[in-house]
Amino acid sequence: GTREARLFLGNAGTAMRPLCAALAVMAASQGGTFELSGVPRMHERPIGDLVDALHQLGCNVQWLGQVGYPPLRIAAALSALRTAPPIRVRGGVSSQFLSALLLALPLLGSPQAMTIEVEGELISRPYVQITVNLLARFGIKVEVQAWQRFVIPAGCAYLSPGDIHVEGDASSASYFIALGAIAATREPLRIEGVGRDSIQGDIAFVDAARAMGADVSCGAAHLEVRRGRFPLKAIELDCNH
Repeated sequence: GTREARLFLGNAGTAMRPLCAALAVMAASQGGTFELSGVPRMHERPIGDLVDALHQLGCNVQWLGQVGYPPLRIAAALSALRTAPPIRVRGGVSSQFLSALLLALPLLGSPQAMTIEVEGELISRPYVQITVNLLARFGIKVEVQAWQRFVIPAGCAYLSPGDIHVEGDASSASYFIALGAIAATREPLRIEGVGRDSIQGDIAFVDAARAMGADVSCGAAHLEVRRGRFPLKAIELDCNH
């Protein structure tokens, strides 16, 4: 495969973080040199906690601009990776950092189990649950200990599930749920790609819409929304998850 590349990722933060972790782990174990950059706004989006975690492992990730932010240079490790000590990440920062590590570390096929420890309370827990569920479908059974420790088993390897359904984005669907609640007075507005089986935290917007008066029916991978009570009723809601 390619061992040297300069990759421009635009403003795709969700690509930058897991890709940084995956390339850092691969470069450490197989060699290679990679540069990751993006638009100016990307270079203002923090990635320091993820790189700190990769440094704990022994990966060689260097700042090409401001410390804590892209652009980054990833190169071969300068010494053997430290897979025995727990890798520590703060729970109060983006869950994408933890998800990036969970996705990347199995690429090492470490002969011993590897542990990630979360410092403080883990925010965005539903998104980490998505990652753990997805890894299980690809043959990686992560042991979750009270959402504070994540143990990646020894000698694990990715296995193809054959086929997989990729959900639509529940956050984006929420706008159309609202549209149906306000304006679908004849036929229901049908939204495909998310539904009753969704594992995204933002699917809870369906419950909020119902509480406000919308009429929502759910299929496994679709929603149908029509105006119910109108005007809609005000509610109070904890939106943490």
